Amino acid sequence: MLPAARALARVGCSAIGTIYLLIGVWAMLALFRVAAPAADEQRILQRMSGWPLGAALIAGLALGTLAYILWLMFDAVFDPYKFGKGLKGVAERIGIALSTLAYGKIGWAAVKVLVGSGGHGEQERQRFARHVLVWSGGRWLVGLAGVVVAIVGLFQIKYVYEGHHRRWIELPEIAAAR
Repeated sequence: MLPAARALARVGCSAIGTIYLLIGVWAMLALFRVAAPAADEQRILQRMSGWPLGAALIAGLALGTLAYILWLMFDAVFDPYKFGKGLKGVAERIGIALSTLAYGKIGWAAVKVLVGSGGHGEQERQRFARHVLVWSGGRWLVGLAGVVVAIVGLFQIKYVYEGHHRRWIELPEIAAAR
């Protein structure tokens, strides 16, 4: 594997892991009523902007997220995990490529916070949900979105429970380079 791809994977995983760690810590603080509830990437990044060197950390996370997206695209195109060209392998690689959209959202949130327009994410989501709810069948659409998110969460839990996550951290080429 290319050293650049290895670097993208490491930097990207570190950035995404840091964001999720911060969200988890904030959620635990909210659980114990030490912090305000509703921790998502937008709010965490907005809070970080007030920290000493917060802008530098946010910029690093934005660049790390970009690195992760590039790694996922490399993974989807060049197939270093050997998913193959069969239907299941192609579906897996398409899923990997589509996951870049979620990580792109995190990176975009970081950029918005850096340029000073990142504080209105919650109001925008609420306004969008209100708009969808007035559509014919809007309640069903919002409910369906919730069900999809819940199913994706369950599949993630199943994925880890069955040990499939290990293949992402046990790539022989990366382990041999250490």
